[in-house]
Amino acid sequence: MDRLRDDRHLCAHPAFVSDDGLFSPTPELVRAHIAHAILHLLSRPPVQGKQLIERYDRDLLGGSIPKSAEDIELVLRENYLGNAKPGSVVSLAKALAKALVGSEAATYKGKENQIAISLAAIGRLAPGLFEEHIPPVIERLGRDLNDDKVLNVCRYVEAEPRIWEWLGQAGQTRVLAKIEHSPLKEVIPAFKARHVPVVGEVLLNKVKTEEIKAQESVLSKAPCRSFVSAALDLYGSSGSFVTAEKRGIEVLLPHAKYFVVNDVERLNAVIRGSKYDQILNASQTATILTQVFDQARQLLPAASSHWSEIAKYIVEKNAASDYDYPKFLSELKKASVPIPELPASDDAETDLLY
Repeated sequence: MDRLRDDRHLCAHPAFVSDDGLFSPTPELVRAHIAHAILHLLSRPPVQGKQLIERYDRDLLGGSIPKSAEDIELVLRENYLGNAKPGSVVSLAKALAKALVGSEAATYKGKENQIAISLAAIGRLAPGLFEEHIPPVIERLGRDLNDDKVLNVCRYVEAEPRIWEWLGQAGQTRVLAKIEHSPLKEVIPAFKARHVPVVGEVLLNKVKTEEIKAQESVLSKAPCRSFVSAALDLYGSSGSFVTAEKRGIEVLLPHAKYFVVNDVERLNAVIRGSKYDQILNASQTATILTQVFDQARQLLPAASSHWSEIAKYIVEKNAASDYDYPKFLSELKKASVPIPELPASDDAETDLLY
């Protein structure tokens, strides 16, 4: 294309190319230019330019942008970025990075996740452009955003964890200070960054100052590695069968996938330390433990001894045949977790454990 442009200039503006002749392209050169123009330009669909941002905005507000990360990436790749110029891709990415923190952020209420996921998708579809142009934008936002908007940048972090690093020290410090000094209802956007350990720790300190019902609500809706200890504490403090079942399902289970080996050890201690065995004797505990075990199965064999201790306590308390404990113990045995000898039983499912 550069050669075609240069030759075009020579034809459009006659000039001597030598002392005794004008530029006169050969038939072969002309045919080559025609072929290259068709191949590299005329045969391709039109490229979207300035209208790319307006189109995305219209589609988002109109409801035609999907919600799942996989579907959003597909739509962006096929409908937006496939034939877009690099500059247009960068402009769209920058617009998305500012959408949730700018003056029109209220326009996108309820669409925040789609915007954050879209920004992350561009990072996967155009990694070179994304990594060159977006980090400076994020770093500048961290420094310059108004105090009432600084936490909104956290909405991008769950979908694209590198955003936290790109905020820079100044931006990170501002976010952490804002969380620490604001009431819980004002730091909701920061929970999108809870998987960043330092953010999770500050949020946890904030949550612990709230009433128990508020703690239950937060831990059930925003599970993460930083909240596992608090989830176990809350589960262990259950004062009734009903509470143990509710917290087991709503608080403990969502955190099971974040367990490490020591958490299984703590779970054993929590069950044994429950006053009047409220946890052990709750009708849903066996089912809950089976699901927790399934989600934490990757911790085997390192966690086997702790699961074995839980099984031992169940047998010691003569609960091995109660509720769904036979199924739970069977799952342990199938995973090669040592379980104690069980008393003879007329229950066929229990007998399968021998």
